[in-house]
Amino acid sequence: MCSNEIYVGKWVKFKEGKKEFTGFVVGIKHFESEARVAVPKLRKTKTVPFFSIKDYEEPTIDSEQIDAMIDVALDTRDFEWVKELLEQKGALENANEADRK
Repeated sequence: MCSNEIYVGKWVKFKEGKKEFTGFVVGIKHFESEARVAVPKLRKTKTVPFFSIKDYEEPTIDSEQIDAMIDVALDTRDFEWVKELLEQKGALENANEADRK
């Protein structure tokens, strides 16, 4: 069970059958005790009951994962999030370029 409050933007992990997924919360349905979790590797969102959600330390993400999150942001029409992700991707690419020099 999740030890802290569940909130939009929080990285979480959960099991569905025997498979474990990692993603971040993009929406919360308090009345139904469920969260919408974007799973970057699947490039889609899943509805997950609160009791299935476990804490997950925010991972270090790469450019490919940012692209997957941009897809989710576009699907949810969250254009402010798209802008933030594009800025994050640009900063990551600039850092990688500096490391290569």
